[in-house]
Amino acid sequence: MAPARQWYCERGSGSSAEDRSLTPDILCSVLWTTQGVGAEDGGSIDHMIMRIVWISVGAGGQFGASSYAHSASVDNLWMAGSVVRAPSGRYSMATGVGVGVTRRWVGRAALGVAEALRVLDPEGLPPTGLRRVLSFGAPSSRIRAAREIARRGDPAPLVELLEDGVPGVRRAAARGLGWLGSPSFADSLESRLARERSDTVAQAVAGAWVRCGGAVDVVAARVQAIGERRVGTWYGPRVPGLVTGSGSADLLRGLALELGRSRIGAPRARADLLAEAALLQRDDPHGPRLRDLLPAIAAACPPDLLEWLDAHWDALGRYSEHAFVDALGHLGDPRAMGRLDGLLRAMDTDPGRGFKHRRLAATALGRMGDPSAVRSLVDALEREALEFEGRPGAGLGIQFPVRVLLLWALGEVGDSASAPLLASYLENTSGSATGGFHLPAIGALLKLGPAAAEAVAPLLDGPEVGAANAAGVLAGLGPSPWLARAQRDPREAVRAAAGVSS
Repeated sequence: MAPARQWYCERGSGSSAEDRSLTPDILCSVLWTTQGVGAEDGGSIDHMIMRIVWISVGAGGQFGASSYAHSASVDNLWMAGSVVRAPSGRYSMATGVGVGVTRRWVGRAALGVAEALRVLDPEGLPPTGLRRVLSFGAPSSRIRAAREIARRGDPAPLVELLEDGVPGVRRAAARGLGWLGSPSFADSLESRLARERSDTVAQAVAGAWVRCGGAVDVVAARVQAIGERRVGTWYGPRVPGLVTGSGSADLLRGLALELGRSRIGAPRARADLLAEAALLQRDDPHGPRLRDLLPAIAAACPPDLLEWLDAHWDALGRYSEHAFVDALGHLGDPRAMGRLDGLLRAMDTDPGRGFKHRRLAATALGRMGDPSAVRSLVDALEREALEFEGRPGAGLGIQFPVRVLLLWALGEVGDSASAPLLASYLENTSGSATGGFHLPAIGALLKLGPAAAEAVAPLLDGPEVGAANAAGVLAGLGPSPWLARAQRDPREAVRAAAGVSS
């Protein structure tokens, strides 16, 4: 394989970099200078080549590193991001999905870039490469990059990432700041907690605030208030968290896990948790002690825990398997989403066990905070209604429907594209033993911001039940023309719901 500089020059980019040694960091800089340039902006194939060269370089440290000695994903990167000159003189891209690109369709090269970033293994990248993944990567890769930055303890990007639009990135950033433990981060964490809408991220931010010097009782009171948030509904003020397992008591338990404890108290050092995890993994891999500690251990993010869970999965009993599924959500590694999706689809387990698996898998996917999980969650909603809730022996699943947690999870992953689907549940007041699905849908919509307001606004013109529940969402989202309209609605229930926001 030709050295990177020769390959680059042969393609005639004309860049001043062609006379330099193209290290990964330099190529990352080249990518930065050409960001936003593509076919739609009149960009040339050379701009796209520069992007693809960086992707091919990043994982292995040298261009064209296609050896399994680096990592399994390097070969995927080589397929997804290499550009060759065809006999006709046109450029074409070989991608993992077999997409061919010529000069006429250079814009399609973005597909290869996105696919390469999706399979990128951030753990092997230099700091500049990690930042580029955070700028251009798919959500799963961005979460993994944030987790790696947190593991390395680089504070500057972590503070910035507290404001990221992907919940899983914010969660990783908060945990990283908490592990550093500097009081200088306390104000940033306090500010983030006051504005955070994701239950899972709020727990991580609160735990980090305590680790950075926040008073336990003050932080716990803030978390309790989040779990007690009320919204206006057709039935009057209600607390969504009470039906989704995210009420004040639930969030306080989550805060305790972030602190490495079963109950709220002084935080345990991450190093101590990792050491205990290593001992239990070695000496008692299927015992109750490890099972009980697994959520707190997972929240400390041991670097090899996912691989260890995979290696021991087939030997699990029922209760240990439940604990492992729960641990995947607390760990927050997007690579586990495939297993969780499989649990949501499984038809070969007995109804009681399958019900428990699907509830835990739905919760774990929500905790991931990865918008990529939306398709799995939406598909699971349809399957639950058509295949599971009506099956013989599904009584427990009817009393405590998995769909409640799937709706909650759609809010947690933070993809605004799910807002119209969630809005369609606002008129569902009798679809379950918990009083319908409108309340978990309201709670999820409140996490999606302006897109939720646009999705629920048309319901103001419909029946009073849906209009009142839509008004409650609008009140929770804050001032808007739609909220002002709801407050002037001639129907008393709609006006009342539009006035509740706490």
